[in-house]
Amino acid sequence: MTSRKPKIVIGLIILAYVFAGCGNVEPGHNVKFAWRVVKCVYGGSMKPLSKHLTPDFENAMTNEAVREIGKQLKQRFGKPQRITMGQPVQEPTGGTTVTYLIETKASIFRMVMTIDESNRISSLDFPELYEKASPPEPVPQPSP
Repeated sequence: MTSRKPKIVIGLIILAYVFAGCGNVEPGHNVKFAWRVVKCVYGGSMKPLSKHLTPDFENAMTNEAVREIGKQLKQRFGKPQRITMGQPVQEPTGGTTVTYLIETKASIFRMVMTIDESNRISSLDFPELYEKASPPEPVPQPSP
């Protein structure tokens, strides 16, 4: 005869988790939300996050622009495997900026996200995407 006690305890834990808000990913500076943003960029559309974007940012991030950024990230860095959050920094103009390190098999790149006072994304940047590889140093030729 099995006891019903373990089933009840597990059910209560799940209910507590859901009612505590842990089941939802709220916008802001946390790794779960960063994963949602990265998945949207890699997927080529910010539409799933539209309610979490400022109107100006939403207008700037057209599907074509997001698709291009996602395509370049895939080609240059590969698939993300781990995201680490840096320390949030309060901006003098309001809002908070944080840098996330996104690790892939081959490399690490940064995602810099700014959330305004209304808890919406106002800017998103991938600095390494725009850095050019430095040209090789010229090798001095011995003079004859």
